[in-house]
Amino acid sequence: MIRSRQRIALVVDDEEDICDLIEDALEDIDVDVWKASPAERAVDIAANYVIDVCFVDIFMPGKGGLWLIEKIREQHPEAEIVAISGGFDAMSADKTMRAVEKLGVQHRLSKPFLVSDILDATVGILGGA
Repeated sequence: MIRSRQRIALVVDDEEDICDLIEDALEDIDVDVWKASPAERAVDIAANYVIDVCFVDIFMPGKGGLWLIEKIREQHPEAEIVAISGGFDAMSADKTMRAVEKLGVQHRLSKPFLVSDILDATVGILGGA
């Protein structure tokens, strides 16, 4: 597994605008932002690199965020995961976030979120990056 000089934030969302928003929010801190979609692509990246923080959309086409969280946990038990969701159909964002908590995910952002929320979560996780 390759360790880059900088910390890596992996962003996995099927909405490119969300990936770009998170990348833009993190541009001023010492972290490389890698974007991936679908979830299977994120697993390939995580298999080869040390991931420090992973932003995971819960509801995506194909293999979803819950599947991805389990895979990331298998490969990188020390990685911090930030679950992001706006809910889907009858499953509200609130219910979704309670569900991911059962997977041990302690960091959650409900859509819509602010750029400052992303930055605050990441700096808190990485200890000032």
